Amino acid sequence: MHLLTTNLLAWLFIAAAFVATGYALTTGTTKKIFMKLGIVAALATIVAGVVCVYFVQTDEKRIRRTIEEMRVAIIAGDINKVLSFVEDDALKVRVAANVYVDPGKAQIKNIKVSDFKVNELNRMSSPPRARVSFRASASGVATGEWGGPFTTLVDFDLVELRLESDGVWRVTDNVNFGFPRGF
Repeated sequence: MHLLTTNLLAWLFIAAAFVATGYALTTGTTKKIFMKLGIVAALATIVAGVVCVYFVQTDEKRIRRTIEEMRVAIIAGDINKVLSFVEDDALKVRVAANVYVDPGKAQIKNIKVSDFKVNELNRMSSPPRARVSFRASASGVATGEWGGPFTTLVDFDLVELRLESDGVWRVTDNVNFGFPRGF
C-alpha cells in the first residue's frame, strides 16, 4: 500500500499492463473493444494514482509535514510555532529550541533537510510512535561575540515522534543528533 500512496510510477506500470492486456486480447480479432477497454482502464488507473499519490495523507506525509513546518518556523524565528510541534513533557527539546531559535543570537536564513527516512512506524503502540532520521544544514548570520555568517550541518540520527489525539505528530525527548559541524 505504501508504494501506491507515494509513487506515481507504480500506477503508470499498472496502466501500461491494462493497455498491453487490451492489445493482447485484440490481436487476431476484428473487434477492437478490448483495446478500447484497456485504454479506458489505463486512464482510470492513472486518475486513481494521481488521487492516491497527491491527496491521500499517510503517516509518513504527516511526519514530513511536521518536520517541514518546524523548518519554516525556525527560519521565521517563531519559537511558539516550533514548540507547537514538541510534546509538552519533552523538556530537553524545548530548552534546546529556546536556545537555538533566538533571533537575538542568530538569524537563520536557510535550512535544508535531506536524507529523510522513516526508520520505524508503530501504529500499534498507544499512542502511535515513529522514529525518523535526517540531515539538516542551516546558514545564517550570528550576532554578539560570535557574530558573522555561519553554515552548519547536523545529522539527526534519531528523532522520535508521537501521534497526538489532535492528529499532529510531535517530537518527543528521545532525540539523538551529532555535534553540529562547519560553523
